[in-house]
Amino acid sequence: MKKSIFFFFLLFSLPVFSQRVAIKNNLVYDALLTPNLSLEFSLGEKWTLDTQVGMNFFFYENDPTCLLYTSDAADDLI
Repeated sequence: MKKSIFFFFLLFSLPVFSQRVAIKNNLVYDALLTPNLSLEFSLGEKWTLDTQVGMNFFFYENDPTCLLYTSDAADDLI
């Protein structure tokens, strides 16, 4: 019994190394129907770099740039 407790504490006292890259997702954006993906890179012991990409699939009707993406705009160009 003493040997198993000793090995248990020895196992959990070893140094632990953290991850270098993490893939993350924002659940609040998912609830708002905006798919997203985030990557976090370890740059040092206390430094990380985080990048995030998201996409909205809705357009505003009064926005003139939305005409570039709708199928009705293609009919107007012909």
